Amino acid sequence: MFEIQSKSDIIVPFEKIGDAEWETNTKNLLTALTFEFGEELPSPKTIEEIETLEEKLGTELPQDLRLFYLRFGVANIEEELRDFDKIELLNKTWADGYAPNFSEKEKALLNQLFVFGDGLGSGNLFCFHKDSHQVYHFEHEGPSYLLPLFDTVGDYVKACLIALQSYF
Repeated sequence: MFEIQSKSDIIVPFEKIGDAEWETNTKNLLTALTFEFGEELPSPKTIEEIETLEEKLGTELPQDLRLFYLRFGVANIEEELRDFDKIELLNKTWADGYAPNFSEKEKALLNQLFVFGDGLGSGNLFCFHKDSHQVYHFEHEGPSYLLPLFDTVGDYVKACLIALQSYF
């Protein structure tokens, strides 16, 4: 169990997904969180499941996200990662109804952003860009709806793992 008394107690789990201690540090934090909420760690995804998802999406997942799924599956990282059957292009989110009043610049991104995370009931979404793999935040209340948030999915995961330590 972790106990955070001061800023120096916060664990930065990795510099980059794939580094030497990234798996151990991430597993320790995820295990502590699942213990805190009486949950279990999900099963890792297989390479076949990931390749099937990539084929369905028509794009490769960011390498950091692939590695995370292969090791930890769709784990609770403080924000909610979507199950594979719910990962989709952002523009499909509004296929049946209300769509925000996107700017022209934002509209150009809708067919390039894949939703892979939800903001814990806030209505906000986290997306990766199909080419750059940069993470965007969809802020449902605007006035700017799409904001670049992180350069990599690994940076997003790292930030979530740091933030989840506030529960300990």
